[in-house]
Amino acid sequence: GAPMSESSIYEIVAAPFAQFQTNGDVFDEHTGPQTLRNSYIARQLHLGIDPIKLRDNLGLHTLFSLDQIRKILELHSWKGANL
Repeated sequence: GAPMSESSIYEIVAAPFAQFQTNGDVFDEHTGPQTLRNSYIARQLHLGIDPIKLRDNLGLHTLFSLDQIRKILELHSWKGANL
């Protein structure tokens, strides 16, 4: 198949986010595939997954995104949180 467009990916993840909205969580028009990716990265880092393997599995070229999310996790002391 052909690569998916950004709008197609957004439509796929919109339904689950709409469900979260009904549960009282706040999501806006910026909630979408990047939010899903970042929360996945945060959970994997919390579980101790090797950042190099995670980068490769996500098809990222650098560790920049993972490093930024790791800094946020450390800043907010989310290491002990149930993600």
